[in-house]
Amino acid sequence: MDSRYFSVKVVRALESFKCLIRISLDRTVGELANLAIERVGLLPTSSTPSIVDDDGLRIEKIMAFDSASSSDVTTNGNIVDASTPLHVIVDFNLMFVTVFLVCKVKVSGSKSNSTPSSGDNDKQGKNAFDEMMSSNIKYDCLPPSKNYNNLRKDHRMFNDILSLLKEMNVGFTAHNVNSLGKQFVSTLHNTLWYITSQHHKFKDRGLQIPDIFQKFSGYYDNKACHKGPPQMQESKLRSLIDEMSDFLMIPWTMKFTKLFNAVEGLINILKKYADFLCQQNIRSQARNASMEPLRNPNINFSLTPIQKLTGPIRADYMALDATLSVKEPYEFLDLVEFLPEERFDRCHG
Repeated sequence: MDSRYFSVKVVRALESFKCLIRISLDRTVGELANLAIERVGLLPTSSTPSIVDDDGLRIEKIMAFDSASSSDVTTNGNIVDASTPLHVIVDFNLMFVTVFLVCKVKVSGSKSNSTPSSGDNDKQGKNAFDEMMSSNIKYDCLPPSKNYNNLRKDHRMFNDILSLLKEMNVGFTAHNVNSLGKQFVSTLHNTLWYITSQHHKFKDRGLQIPDIFQKFSGYYDNKACHKGPPQMQESKLRSLIDEMSDFLMIPWTMKFTKLFNAVEGLINILKKYADFLCQQNIRSQARNASMEPLRNPNINFSLTPIQKLTGPIRADYMALDATLSVKEPYEFLDLVEFLPEERFDRCHG
């Protein structure tokens, strides 16, 4: 696994310490935070209250940002779970990490032995960190919709996805709507567009697409485009699965339970169908490599004579019929010149 440099800021009350850490991307955000705390040598000093509890310093929250300037404003960041792999936040270009610490302290002085009043408790419990963290983060922004004069069907699907998220009260902060927001909607759109004409195949395999995504069927009409029905590829499905799975590891997704469950369900059926395609490919490769024919003509053989129709001949077959009428029995005739011009009609005519 590759390694990257992260700019890490460790904040304790009104103090902050910065360091630059190179770490492997298969490590977690929590491991990066602990390494940063150790790197800056954050220990109690004479100017800070002493730690009296067994736990000492404790990580209260970890936030990730896409720039150093953004990390100075906590509402601009993305709260990240300590168990999140580092390669996930790298995928979203969140290379600036801030670790917030809290500790239990004893208050020195003559008033330390007295019983504080409820008002004193309130003042004692609030500090700059609490004030900073208490600000409300609003998830009410969505990426801009497609507003072209002639919307393609994939653009319409993109706009319909935005409408769905709005109906579900799913949104992003003003800061991450152009990063996390665009990436999530784009990835979900690419996934739903890839399977829009394949819903029946999942149903045939007994796989149920989550209810909120069933409306995204039939946006692509291959016949109208004079093309054959698209075929799903295992490699493409695996790629979409990996991209969608990254979002399940971000705390933002966990805020919206219904969306989280639907995305997780969609990933599960994509995995099952990809496994089916994998087994199908293995069987096909084995048959192709076998020296024995799949069907034995000595056993599986039958001859069914078909009499010529005596009724009227379809107009598109009249040229062929006129040519056959002057040919000798069993005389060779190349049918290429009689095939339809459209490729789809040639295959399904």
